[in-house]
Amino acid sequence: MSNEEYLKYLQNYNDNAKLFQIQNNILILNYNGTFKMPLTHINLSELNPNIFNLDPRETFQIIYVLELLYKPNLTESETNFITNYTQKYLSLNDSVLDNDSDDKDRVWCLSIPIYKAYDPMFINSQCATTINNVINNHNEILESGKGKQKRLVLENKNIPTILDEEDNLPINLEKAGFISLLFIVAAVIATVSYITYYIIR
Repeated sequence: MSNEEYLKYLQNYNDNAKLFQIQNNILILNYNGTFKMPLTHINLSELNPNIFNLDPRETFQIIYVLELLYKPNLTESETNFITNYTQKYLSLNDSVLDNDSDDKDRVWCLSIPIYKAYDPMFINSQCATTINNVINNHNEILESGKGKQKRLVLENKNIPTILDEEDNLPINLEKAGFISLLFIVAAVIATVSYITYYIIR
């Protein structure tokens, strides 16, 4: 099935796909402007159709990055685009991992060219190298502690902590000791009362 035939098929049930058209194997998006890209290597029928559920501009960007993976030499603007795309993906992915976002499906779709970059056939691809460099830099920042991290909780290392199984919150044993003391006092009072009762009786 040609790209044009497949796009027409998608348009039967996907409204976003109707914003695209193909002329002479050039993908055209008419959405807040007109964007064009020759489909030299990408066969739309081989892509997950869920990408057309995204904002049409993101769908276009995914396909664009996939095409750039095959391009031997990139312009500066193309390299900058790939860098910005990868950084956007990493930021959204971090939000999903931190449970700050419900964009799991969106992130999964945006990850398609990212994971494709690790295909051995793209080992010498300038696009794949750019993606890999951005990811490595992102990981170095996270490992150094300069990236977005979950809030750190300062605690006295001399006081051991236990984990609350229900809330997954650390409980300070120093505070827990007070409750234990109350139980001990209550047990002593109960014991004394019991003995006193039998002596008086």
